[in-house]
Amino acid sequence: MNFFQQATGQAFASTYGAIFIRDIGTVNLFTMTIVNAVVNLCSAFAGLYLVDRAGRRPLLLTSAGWMFCAIITMGALGTVPNPSFGIKSGIVAMLTLFGSGFTFAFAPLNYVITTEIPALRLRDASQRTASIVNVVANFLVSFSITYMLYPQYAGLGSKVGFVFAGFLALAIVFVVLCVPECKGKSLEQVDRMFIEGIPLRKFGNYKPEDLTGDVEEMGDKEKGNASVVVNHREQS
Repeated sequence: MNFFQQATGQAFASTYGAIFIRDIGTVNLFTMTIVNAVVNLCSAFAGLYLVDRAGRRPLLLTSAGWMFCAIITMGALGTVPNPSFGIKSGIVAMLTLFGSGFTFAFAPLNYVITTEIPALRLRDASQRTASIVNVVANFLVSFSITYMLYPQYAGLGSKVGFVFAGFLALAIVFVVLCVPECKGKSLEQVDRMFIEGIPLRKFGNYKPEDLTGDVEEMGDKEKGNASVVVNHREQS
């Protein structure tokens, strides 16, 4: 998830978005920055409201599909030779929709998922690994965008949307196949479902009473093991 969070083009919208809009030259840059901030804030609050009602997977798939449609439309508009004012305005609008789709679920839910899924004893290492992947992917994408956008290099311009659309298609497949639905479940219940070998796509249909193991006892053991490690370190 951390790789796809960066590879799908958030750096293009957030870091290079203002420069890109300025180069297109259809709208006032300051006005567009305010509009983007307001739209993204509304999207973030909508995602926050829905995350424990609709679930993680539906929101992730909606967010990724939303971003895919916006960015591939932006790329398609970029193929028009000698674009009119309307085409350029459409490119800017698609960039705004892309950013709002990212803040709706793909950005915030990444941290929720990478916290819920790992077992307690592996959570620290998992978070460190995820953060490293996030930083490295962000560097690679941010470094590459300049070379993809401008005429003296690849000169893709708005057609860079096709590149990010490809990664978004892969992200959608990844969410469908590899991200379990953990809505309404405790961390111990998620651990128990992994232990019992429940298929990832069936996590959302399982209820706590369907689990055969003692979830609370398992959680106490996990916490006990963690406290033993802490006590041992304090004594040493």
